[in-house]
Amino acid sequence: MAAAVCVENEVVPREVGERRFDRLAEKMRAGVPVPETFACPSVGRWESYHFKDFGHIFYTPDNAGEHQLPESIKASIRKLGKSHLFKHTGR
Repeated sequence: MAAAVCVENEVVPREVGERRFDRLAEKMRAGVPVPETFACPSVGRWESYHFKDFGHIFYTPDNAGEHQLPESIKASIRKLGKSHLFKHTGR
């Protein structure tokens, strides 16, 4: 957050504490935005997704058929526009 204040105000880190602490405090109160949905990178032979309302979904070749996902979640996975490893996730 302090780095963002530096960039936004074109100042060095020391100046954030000395002259821009109010802006840093404002950012800290607001917190880090949490996305509704995001895809974790595919590594090797697994991929995972996190949905704020549904939770974490983790796929490997061994558990590929175990997830009985609602169509709305499958559509959300496809909507990410990611190259998928497994057919059932919308490849």
